[in-house]
Amino acid sequence: WQLDVGSTTGAVLMLSSVNLPGGEQRRRTYEDSLNMRTLYAEGDLVSAEIHSFWADGAMSLHTRSRKYGKLSFGVLVQVPAVLMRRMKEHFHR
Repeated sequence: WQLDVGSTTGAVLMLSSVNLPGGEQRRRTYEDSLNMRTLYAEGDLVSAEIHSFWADGAMSLHTRSRKYGKLSFGVLVQVPAVLMRRMKEHFHR
């Protein structure tokens, strides 16, 4: 999946980087790729962790922890990147 992260470069969320329903840990199959829309759809707001950066600047994301995934409730607050202080985690508790 291609994700809009508000950057000039894109971000990718691979099927292998997603928790399956029920927290299953197994090899991803062709059927899993067809059922990806049951997990995420266009317009969904997703919390993800940056796994790595590629040479072209694109990001590889993952949502393998319970802390990450589709956000159902809450408010999206968008601020300019220059106002974000670099931290290990950017979660508000």
